[in-house]
Order: sequence, then C-alpha cells, then structure tokens
Amino acid sequence: MRASIDSSMRARGGGVTFAARPQDHSQKVNRKMYRAAMRAIFSELVRQERLLVVDRLKLPEIKTKQMIARLAALGLADRSRVLLVSEEVDMNLHLSARNLRNVAVSDTTGLDPVSLVNSDTVVMTVGAVQRVGEWLA
Repeated sequence: MRASIDSSMRARGGGVTFAARPQDHSQKVNRKMYRAAMRAIFSELVRQERLLVVDRLKLPEIKTKQMIARLAALGLADRSRVLLVSEEVDMNLHLSARNLRNVAVSDTTGLDPVSLVNSDTVVMTVGAVQRVGEWLA
C-alpha cells in the first residue's frame, strides 16, 4: 500500500471495496409496443368515462380562482387528480394550475402513460385529441 493514497481500501477511513453504484433500471420499449400501450390506456379511459373532451382550455389571465371556477364548471371540483392536456403549452393555464395540488397540465408532446393511468380524470382539448389520434394511428 502506498502511503500517499488515503482512499485505499486497506487504509483507515479509506474507500469501500465493492461500493454500491447508482443503477439504471430503465428498459427500452419498442415504438410499436409503446403506441399500443397508449392506445389501450386511452380506450380504457373512454370505457371508464374518465376522458373528457372540451373545445379549449385557455384562460384570459393567470388566476388560480379562474382555474378553480373552470374545473367546477366542468364538474371536476371534487375529483382528486385531474390531468389537463392541450395541443400546445399555454402559460396562463400552466401558471394558474400549478398552485393546485391535484391538477397537472401537459401538452401532447409531454404525455406519458404513468400520468394518464394515475389521473382520475383526463381533460383534453379537441386539438389535443386530434394530434394524439394522428400520433397513435
């Protein structure tokens, strides 16, 4: 053992011989399989009546009160987890909903299976439904 190496395994206060390293447990999912899973998730959302389609979700200004009123108008005030999906990112919508703990906002490019499955209700705009339909076709 060299005296100048303090991190040697044999030195007091030295390193660990077979130390744990961060592991990556992610798996590659084929594109066809991913799209088939997304189609199955959307069909299950429709079957369970958890998918709601609206004309638009835009808010005129950044106000959480307006967001709460909009959710109440849709009948979603008592739902525990709501996912709002629009075709593009609307900053007024995002900033108005980020203070609500049970509401998540996404666009069609950021849509993932976990957020769809974990949401009690998914509210999508007509444009978002068309874009997702083109993507999954």
